Amino acid sequence: GRATMMIGIVISDLANPFFSQLANQVESLAKTHGYLTIIASSDDDGRTNDLLIERLMEQRVDGLLIVPPRVPQRDWAANASTLPPVVSLDRPLGDCFDAVLADDCGGAYTATQTLLKNRPQRIAFLGDALSLHTMGERHRGFAQAIADDGRTEMLVNSSAHTMDDAYENTLDLLEDKRLDAIFTANNRSSLGALKAFGETGRRLPQVGFDDFEAAAMMRPAVSVMGHDFRKLALASLDLLRKRIQGWDEPPQTVTVPAKLILRGSEMPDK
Repeated sequence: GRATMMIGIVISDLANPFFSQLANQVESLAKTHGYLTIIASSDDDGRTNDLLIERLMEQRVDGLLIVPPRVPQRDWAANASTLPPVVSLDRPLGDCFDAVLADDCGGAYTATQTLLKNRPQRIAFLGDALSLHTMGERHRGFAQAIADDGRTEMLVNSSAHTMDDAYENTLDLLEDKRLDAIFTANNRSSLGALKAFGETGRRLPQVGFDDFEAAAMMRPAVSVMGHDFRKLALASLDLLRKRIQGWDEPPQTVTVPAKLILRGSEMPDK
């Protein structure tokens, strides 16, 4: 029963800048409260995720911050009583756990509205599987913005798990000459689309979701819906520390707004 002053963090992919930046913020803020962190990556694999949780529990961590994998294995909600305090990040883990999420739907709606100002004939959604919570929410915001506008056709490509997938899928999308805008629903989709634009010489007005280091260095620089990593980290640690200290309110969901960063790629070439 003695506190270890350690927090376990299980993210889905350390190679993804979104998760590495989020983990870095959590680690820095946790230190200010006297906690050390153990950070591990599940590689978005359900079995690995479950094994990591078990090993972190063996280390007697005081609490867990978890990014659930795309295909969960164990039903942790059914075993919640065996776990230390848990807060899920980026994707919900279940109704019995606290969650800190980005406003994926609202951010995608704003990004799509930005592209619709150019009155495109067709606009594409390029992203990962819609079964992922983040992708499903971003697609929902994208589709709602188009429905509210009522003037534009949409295409949906949701099979871009890697940058290479996004590159190949963008090449396919560019064969449609009526397509004149694209919403890239995560950083890997944005990078794959940029590679295809460079190779074909045909660039579409673009807004992406998730910022990335090269975005500001492109020509034109890439407009994105960015995240406030500090707010995401603060909210998750606040909830987790309350649970560790015995707070017994019903599970909470905190949604952190995304922020639109306009850099020029949302406009057509002159």
